[in-house]
Order: sequence, then C-alpha cells, then structure tokens
Amino acid sequence: PIAPEDFPDELLISGNRFPLRYRFDPAHPSDGVTVIVPLSVLNQLPRDAFDWLVPGWLRERAVGLIRTLPREVRAQLVPAAEFASGALAGVKFGEGSFLAVLADRLGSLAGQVISSDSFQPHRLPPHLRMNIRVVDEAGRTLGESRDLTELREQLAGVARDAFRDLPPSPFVRDDLRRWDFGDLPESVPIHKPGITVQGYPAVVEEGNRVHLRLLDAPETAARAIRAGLRRLFMIQLTPEFDRIAQNLRELMSSAAYCERLAATTELQEAMLLAIADEAFFGADASIVRSQVDFADRAAEAWRRLPSAEQKITRITQETLEAHESLLRTLESDRIPTHQPAIRDIQEQVARLIPPNFPILTPPDWLPHLPRFLKAAQWRLRKLESRGSGKDAELAAQVRPFELRYIDLISRRPGLASDPHIVQFRWMIEELRVSLFAQELGTSQPVSPHRLQRLWEAIED
Repeated sequence: PIAPEDFPDELLISGNRFPLRYRFDPAHPSDGVTVIVPLSVLNQLPRDAFDWLVPGWLRERAVGLIRTLPREVRAQLVPAAEFASGALAGVKFGEGSFLAVLADRLGSLAGQVISSDSFQPHRLPPHLRMNIRVVDEAGRTLGESRDLTELREQLAGVARDAFRDLPPSPFVRDDLRRWDFGDLPESVPIHKPGITVQGYPAVVEEGNRVHLRLLDAPETAARAIRAGLRRLFMIQLTPEFDRIAQNLRELMSSAAYCERLAATTELQEAMLLAIADEAFFGADASIVRSQVDFADRAAEAWRRLPSAEQKITRITQETLEAHESLLRTLESDRIPTHQPAIRDIQEQVARLIPPNFPILTPPDWLPHLPRFLKAAQWRLRKLESRGSGKDAELAAQVRPFELRYIDLISRRPGLASDPHIVQFRWMIEELRVSLFAQELGTSQPVSPHRLQRLWEAIED
C-alpha cells in the first residue's frame, strides 16, 4: 500500500507551495517526480530546495547516495540499505540540508566523519533526483532539468525580465542623483497571485545613470550594488571626476604607448571607474545600506580620491608600457620555431589586457598585470637559450587549466565572478610566471598540483 503522505501533491518551501507531478516511465525524461516552479520564484529557491525529494523515495535515495561515496567510506556502510534505514530513523522530512543530515547520521553510525561533499547526487538514477519544470504565469513550460543551477543559468535572462513586472514599490526609482530614499533592507516580500517572492533592493548602474531596483536574487543584487554605489558617488562628485577625466585625456594623448590601446574612450572610462572604485571601497569591499553610512563612506572616499587617482594611473601606465614593449617584441620575432609560443602569448595578452582592463581586472590582481606581461617578455628572451621544445613542455603544463577555465566560463558565464573561479583564473597567470620567469617571483605558492586541487574543489 502507498500512503498519500509519502507521495504528496505539493511541497511547502520557504512559505510557498509547489505542485508535484508523478510519472512512472523509465524511458521518459520526466520519469519520477516533477516539481512545478513559477519563473518568478526560480532564483529565490535555496540550492538544496529539492534534495529531500519526497518521503516515499527518501530511503531509496539515501541508499543510492551511499553507493556514490568513495570506496573506503562506502566499505564501512555495508549493507547500505540497513545504514540508510538507521540514518533516517527519527529524521523529520525537510528539516535542514538532506545531504548534511544524511552525512552526519551515517557518520555517527559508522564512527567516522563523513562530509556531505563526498556524495555525488548526479550519479543517482533520474527518478531519485527531482525533475524541476519552470513555467510562466500562463502555465507554459519554459525549461526543465534535474539540475537547479543549470536551469537558473539557462533561464537567467528570462527570469530577470519576468521579475521586472512587479507591483508598484518605493524601491523602484529612476535617475538617482543622491541617496534620498532611506535605508535599503536586504530583502522585501512581494505578493503576487498565489505566491510570495522576495525582492532584493539595489542601487544599480545603467550607463552613466543610477536607478533603484528590486532584483530577483541576493547574488544579483550584491553584484549590481557595488557598481551602483560607485556611480552614485561619481555623480555626487561630478566636477572632481570631470577634472580627473581631463587629466586622463591629456596623459593618454601624450603617451607613446597610446598608439594601440590606451587612446580609447573605453579605457579612459575604465580608469575613471577604477579610480572611483579604489576611493570608495579601497580595502573595504563591504556594501553600505543606510543613508548615513553612504554619506560617511563618500566623505572618506573624497579624501582618498587623489591617492586613488595616482595609484590607478601609475598601475595603468606601467601595464601599458609593459604591454607595448611585449607587443613590439612579438612583432619582431620572425623565427618559425618560435611561432607556437608567440601565438600562445598573443592569446594570453588578449585575455589580460582588454580595452577596459582597469575596471575589468579584480582590484587585488590589477597591480600584478605588469609582472605578468614582463614574465611573457622573459619567456620570449629564454626561447633562444631554452629552445622551443622546452618551452612547449612548460606551456603544456598550463594549457589544460586554461582550457578548463575557458570552457567553464563559456558554458556558465555567471560563474566568472565566483571567488573560487576568480582565484583559479589568476593562479593560472601565476603558474606562467613560475614556469617561464621564476626570477620575477609569484605572489603566492603555485604549481600544477596546487591548481589541480583547486580545480577539484571547484568541481565538488
């Protein structure tokens, strides 16, 4: 017999009810249980929202998860069915993270520590993973997957557009000139027919303008608000930034290295943004949410503005000089056996020095750009003595990591700002320094083995 409570018609998550649909058809993509998720709430869901599946399949899911553990751990949990039953005894469905609860209970039974990261849910049969179907307000299917993260990335633009169609709110205003809208809460409830979602207030930048908006996810708001606060600070100090912009135009028009890249409006605007960012945030990357805190931060940033201008201008000049010197060396080297190394360096430089590099490069890594370019210059010099064969061997140690990063970001561009991915990307540059120009030194220990471990942590 099947108890109705084991296979409910809906799940209650974060105060909202989500309908469930069941299908027994192993050959069908929707085999198992499907949860219906409105588009407007897609980015509101916790990452582990559906990890509990449904009560009726919880034991079978636990057994399947035990079988995905590393062999040495799995050997301590035999027979898996008995350990699964023991681990689930007394557990209340839906309380906490299912993987964390299961790992803790299994660890207690086996007398060892088991990490929830050791499970590999993607290896489970499809019917033991929740199928998530996203629908619009008319009930039309927009996307379907058993991977919530993948589904969010697939529908990111559509979800943002849907979230803009909201009831009137004091947190939606255009063309801000100053902070005159009170304090910003981290989230506010928005009531729509049949569902309640959370909106995340943020000051957002749009060109040279600043607006107040409600965004669909805390991560989106956190990314947007930094640029919004920076631009609002610039608007309030328009005469100061006009003066700095004039200084930059004069500097760029007279510099010898401006012929290729630096004499562009895009670069000058990126330098202005980087100067504002350095002044307003500096070493304190925290986000302000009150009018008083913004005023205090802006006053301190105004005092730091001259030193920020000097710092960003100096780093940019050093980078452009190293960039120009490297490009001239690349153009002058016509030796056929050097061409693979030259192509590799050209690709590296294109990634390192786009026209807006002063603001696109993370602030912590911006000062290191001249060293990375000088390391490439040293590599070219050593080609004569080291030989192309040795250079190719060293490049082969870097290439797999670069390909992994490029592939990941091309498939999932939203991850580019993830701190772990950022660290991985710039550690690749440090690896190049350690292999091709050890004399310049690295900012932190690096090796192919360390990068491999970092990549494995990212995959987990």
